Amino acid sequence: MERTLATAAGRVRPIRVTVLCLAVVCCVPRYGVTETPAPLFVDVATKAGLTKGHTGGAREKEFVVEAKGGGVAFVDFDDDGDLDIYWVNGSSLDKPEEGHGNLLYRNDGVGAFADVTTAQAVSGSGWGMGIVCADFDNDGDQDLYITSLQANLLYLNEGGRFVEVAHSAHVAVPHWSTGAAFADFDLDGDLDLYVANYIEFRRAEIAPLGAKWKGVDVFVGPNGLPGAPDVLFRNEGDGTFSDQTTWARLAHPSPGFGLGVLFADTDQDGDADLYVANDSSPNFLYQNRGDGRFTDVSLPSNTAYGARGELQAGMGVAWGDYDADALPDLFVTHFEGEYNTLYHNQGGGHFAPLSFEALLAQASLPFVGFGTGFFDHDNDGDLDLLVANGHVYPQIEFAGTGSSYAQPNQLFDNTGDGRFQLLLPQSGDSLGS
Repeated sequence: MERTLATAAGRVRPIRVTVLCLAVVCCVPRYGVTETPAPLFVDVATKAGLTKGHTGGAREKEFVVEAKGGGVAFVDFDDDGDLDIYWVNGSSLDKPEEGHGNLLYRNDGVGAFADVTTAQAVSGSGWGMGIVCADFDNDGDQDLYITSLQANLLYLNEGGRFVEVAHSAHVAVPHWSTGAAFADFDLDGDLDLYVANYIEFRRAEIAPLGAKWKGVDVFVGPNGLPGAPDVLFRNEGDGTFSDQTTWARLAHPSPGFGLGVLFADTDQDGDADLYVANDSSPNFLYQNRGDGRFTDVSLPSNTAYGARGELQAGMGVAWGDYDADALPDLFVTHFEGEYNTLYHNQGGGHFAPLSFEALLAQASLPFVGFGTGFFDHDNDGDLDLLVANGHVYPQIEFAGTGSSYAQPNQLFDNTGDGRFQLLLPQSGDSLGS
């Protein structure tokens, strides 16, 4: 079936990472729902000066690329102690290489943001997808890597001023890139880069609205289109990177439709392992051997498919130790009709899909999950879970399919016994919209 994108940005020490995020609104099923109201989250974007809307193709979404994008990152780019925002924008099919302009907002420290994009010369070009922030040159400030439909961008931070260096650093990538993650995979003291790529998109070869979903004409993709190979770049320590995908044994014979990607030390041996959530294709888990090379353990680890061995549309991805056993667990969001999957880390390189046991499966079935993350929303010491939902086919809204284009976000409270409760939003709450 045709599926879509997810990616976010963040930073985790000692392994720094990303995933891309989309959000958006419908009604919630009763299974696993608590009557306890969620804490009130209030949308202050307009008040804070965050007013520009995202653009990504036409409203009809006749091509798969028009349903992708929306990356954003909190990053203290000017090292003043508060978090600023870099926001990735899309483009249009007539001139995708031009782009509609990314934005950099500086945090003024008192609840408002100022647009400093022009002053910092970081509006970029092309159809932006996602962003990851990391100090790749070890100079103490955060650099920015933006994935794109065409050439990716790398902004080198030189003390609060940026220079775009993707081509000279050899990380522009000639594919449609989605998710990306930094980590020191070879333990040489600098951050390397993994880039997940999606499909080889050639518009002239694709019929608009050339596929069917629930009897409705929708865009083609990713199924029916060729997947694009992912890339691992080694940081050479001199401002450049080299493609080590084949050497590191990450050149997969069947490229997936890559979306979310994260590094984490899944087996607690001190090095960075790698997980890639693939859309409508098996997910990848690569175990770091400690010598800079990887072993594909997707199947033996039990993380390539769902709990019943079914293929799912991997989109958003998050690592988090939700049961406080000192092992990172894995959560992956999926398409409507496919439950989101919680993989419990059993140790020894094995994971158990526990979505149904954790009461996370049924509540996700009506929705298309994108960005996701673990965080302690109620400060009770355990990790809760947020999922940003939203469909990819606007045609379904009035087609009597029982599906909705706009869908609610979901906040799941960790009850401390291996299960989660879907919290009902309060009146006036913005998080569930």
